[in-house]
Amino acid sequence: MYDNRNQAFKREQLLDTVWPLEYPVERTVDDHIYRLRKKLKHWDGIAINTVRGYGYSLTVSEPRRMENPSMNDEDMKEAVSDMFKKYHLFGQGKSMLALSTQQEVLGFEVGPFYRMYMRFIQGDINWFIGVNGIPVREKLFFKTSCARSRTNRQI
Repeated sequence: MYDNRNQAFKREQLLDTVWPLEYPVERTVDDHIYRLRKKLKHWDGIAINTVRGYGYSLTVSEPRRMENPSMNDEDMKEAVSDMFKKYHLFGQGKSMLALSTQQEVLGFEVGPFYRMYMRFIQGDINWFIGVNGIPVREKLFFKTSCARSRTNRQI
């Protein structure tokens, strides 16, 4: 049902799909739907609906994303950018990762340079090798430029 959200299914279809080699009664579906509803009642945005005279359908609504007022504040963007630069300067990769994981809560967005840098810090080899719109040459340059900037800081 999850893969075919908002599509109504007859009880017979559900019986054949879930129990293909058994012969349960139609009430089996109703009992399982009842149990699923009890478990799903704690989840907002997901519901199993009864389609009268037909069967059941699953609806999943996307959670509303609350707009954080600091997302549009230029002073906040500059302050966060300065914080990332300081963490970068001091080689505090873990601090940068901790800050970047709280973007939505704190109301800022990590810029493209530091998004790529986070991947580098995490050692996300699959991301660096995989196709994602950034040429490999640019990724390799990123790695060597980070190493060069670290060497220059030590001098």
